[in-house]
Amino acid sequence: MHLPTNGLLVLPLIFGLVIGSFLNVLVYRLPRELSIINPGSFCPKCKNKITFYRNIPLLSYIMQKGRCAYCNDRISIRYPLIELATGVIWFFSFLNYQISVATPFALFVTILLAISVIDAEFLIIPFSLLLSGLVVIVIDTVIHPKMIMDSIYGVLFGFAYLGSIMLITKWIFKKQTMGYGDLLLVVILGAWVGSVGILLSIFLSAIIGLIAWLIVSVIQGFKREMPLPFAPFLSLSAVITKIIDFDILKIFG
Repeated sequence: MHLPTNGLLVLPLIFGLVIGSFLNVLVYRLPRELSIINPGSFCPKCKNKITFYRNIPLLSYIMQKGRCAYCNDRISIRYPLIELATGVIWFFSFLNYQISVATPFALFVTILLAISVIDAEFLIIPFSLLLSGLVVIVIDTVIHPKMIMDSIYGVLFGFAYLGSIMLITKWIFKKQTMGYGDLLLVVILGAWVGSVGILLSIFLSAIIGLIAWLIVSVIQGFKREMPLPFAPFLSLSAVITKIIDFDILKIFG
């Protein structure tokens, strides 16, 4: 059953904000190969430890007017945006799905958010996040065994499709145009959205990526060698595909 549309529905939102705060730790530390446990939260500028009462998701940023309480340096707007986005993800999930569906959905999309932010900044996808996403998918398929076969086909289709594109583009441009992290992400997303869903996701991500590349080129000037992260577009496309639950077999069946 869904959570009732009353005060209890605020619980996933609050929980999501807390998860978003931890997500900020992952996004900052994983690509820098820092421990996610020690030390505790600290200002990346002055390195002062942030006390728990100054580390309240979203509220601390607002109360401190977007500045560090110690060095008065500006806090990146990315931190509250990630917290807010994660809160919205959890709120949306429990508003629209049953608990057995909402929980793995929210967890997986949260992981995709972390992957997207890191790839956008560093052009890398931490293997630990990919592994975490895979664990969520495995648990989800155990809870919903009917999706196992479509997940397997999704893995095969996604790997074959993107793998072929990587080989063709490497042959044409004489260089690696996509990372293996993207290929692993496609494999995991294929298990999540299924056979038809992963093909749609890759196609949609290519369109979104092209639009983003054109916009950046207009703003910053055309650069043929400009690197463009693929994970954010792929993740967004997969989430859209999952929410819409598009199934071409149902249309023509």
